[in-house]
Amino acid sequence: MSSEKTTNLQLNKWVPTDYVKMDEFNENFDKIDKVAADHAAQLAETSKLGALGKLNGQYVAAHRGFGYVFPENTVVAFENACKCGADIIETDIYYTTDNKFICSHNNDISTLTDGTGYITEQSSTDILSYRIVNGSNISLFPGLTLCTFEEMLTICKRYNKIAMPELKTDNATWTDQRIKGVIDLIIDFGMEEQVIIQCFDIETLNNIRKINKKVSLLYLGGTINQTVIDNVLNIGNACLGIAYNGVTSS
Repeated sequence: MSSEKTTNLQLNKWVPTDYVKMDEFNENFDKIDKVAADHAAQLAETSKLGALGKLNGQYVAAHRGFGYVFPENTVVAFENACKCGADIIETDIYYTTDNKFICSHNNDISTLTDGTGYITEQSSTDILSYRIVNGSNISLFPGLTLCTFEEMLTICKRYNKIAMPELKTDNATWTDQRIKGVIDLIIDFGMEEQVIIQCFDIETLNNIRKINKKVSLLYLGGTINQTVIDNVLNIGNACLGIAYNGVTSS
């Protein structure tokens, strides 16, 4: 009989002194088959949503890529969101000390990886050396690392999708140099009309507009009021992104 189990799926493992039983093999295959079936069902359901959105003249945005099934904000999450019919691929980006850009919802990398500290306080070499240990079905993707914004744009370009990065402001300051770095990447990919940059900070969006007049912007505001509307109108080629409960009768 097996004397050990794997960490994630609890599959049977054997050492040389163990006696291997056929039902243990079958148990392993049944567990793997169930994970694969669940995975396929989730993919099929999301594909239906993508098709429905197109039929109704709407755009379907994949939040952090296909983060419901795959580890969020990773190459596999972005690529499978494209394959499943999403029109827009959403992500979050932070900068590193060597002015590279990393896709991550949190600045604190310990929430997803085996590393510690903030993305904004480390080099891209250090950040990309960590392995992702948390996320949807992470056991199926051993050795997976964080994704760069450049890799994300490469995927969106390949599948002809709209990229929607959010410039994150958690312990992060978007200087003109950093903003220009993001814009330069977008221009290098020929995607000025295929990217929507979003941010909760209106001043960051104003600074983006001073540097580039072409790329679309999205202000992640709270409750709508005239000041918010005026701010967005003054930016130009911008829109509002608000929660449903931010819309009131007034």
